[in-house]
Amino acid sequence: MKNEKELSARLHTASRYSKTTTTAQKTGRMGIGARQADGRKGDRPQHTATRTAGHPATNFLRAKFLPLYAPDTQTPQDDKVGKGVVSSLTMLTAAMGLNPIDVSGMPYPYNVLMAHEKTRQQLQRTHRNLDLLIMESDNGQYALATMETASRRYDLYYIPVRPLFRLLRSKKNKRSARLLTAIFSYLYHVARVPGHRDEETFLYYHTDMISDWIADDIAWDDEENALLKADIERAKYEGDYVQKRIWHPYHLENFANTVANARPKTDLERKCLKLAAAYLELWQDYPQGNIFGNLQFSDRSTEDDEDNDDYGNTIYVQEYISFIHDCYGALYDNIYSNVQTEFNEKLRMQQHSVLTLYDGHVKAERENLGYITRFFELTDELCDILTNELK
Repeated sequence: MKNEKELSARLHTASRYSKTTTTAQKTGRMGIGARQADGRKGDRPQHTATRTAGHPATNFLRAKFLPLYAPDTQTPQDDKVGKGVVSSLTMLTAAMGLNPIDVSGMPYPYNVLMAHEKTRQQLQRTHRNLDLLIMESDNGQYALATMETASRRYDLYYIPVRPLFRLLRSKKNKRSARLLTAIFSYLYHVARVPGHRDEETFLYYHTDMISDWIADDIAWDDEENALLKADIERAKYEGDYVQKRIWHPYHLENFANTVANARPKTDLERKCLKLAAAYLELWQDYPQGNIFGNLQFSDRSTEDDEDNDDYGNTIYVQEYISFIHDCYGALYDNIYSNVQTEFNEKLRMQQHSVLTLYDGHVKAERENLGYITRFFELTDELCDILTNELK
């Protein structure tokens, strides 16, 4: 779907609906962000002023009105848009099990506007993370399309390694340590979650930047400088220790045996075993699955669009999914603050989405977001164990 262009935004539908938003809130140090996400990025809460109800004229509420249409110089005038959308509407309603919508008696562009709006309303009732678009392909054909975005609970998925470090160095909970090491190895090698000690990664850069600030004496007082220096040295040592363990191929190669031979005796061990088995099943179901699949930009542009801004205006997936040293302490607080400030200044982000065009060539087996949806769900559980059970 790389070359399709969205027409929906240029048709100025009368239904000016606001996107779902979520108010920022703390997560109790879950370690994976401090704001819940709903699959979209960059929206701001909209407050609608309330009004007292007036006295409607007789039969006013029984009347039907076509939506208002604001002309746009870029709106296509050719009626093939209407024909393409109406034809596509039949395919979409059949595929999604929607009620048929008859717009045959309406002139262009009202037929397109009503087809889009009525279909969108039906989809919203059952498919919360689905957007409805009107697309133009390179051959000039127009059709309806759906954009499904993976649902996730948090904006930032930063997986702390320090809890595993403490577990590995402890004489207790060796069974839990083996299971978590296998999970971390899978996340690092197969799911391709960036390590915070890998140079050129996003969080390595932010840690390095804070180190430079300390060296230049430009940001904090002596007490906070001392705390940050200690945290940075700890992050280096403990991060390298864990990364060396999960980098070794043994843990990934023996993942299935580690799960099969586990004999949990404590509640923590049972939780780790259940989670490890779920990650192993995810790997078996999606042998090539990783966090870089099914990525689209939140503004629905592509890398080839001429009007795209440069790299600095985009939040990339490897920037909001990553290993991190810890989710407590002065270093984490500064990294988190810097990341939030940086992200707030960017215009778009990479999201896990699937675009399906209803143009007569819809595949019987469509791409889906099964892998990444399960990845987020399991990683929610993992971070809950790391930050609540092992804090």
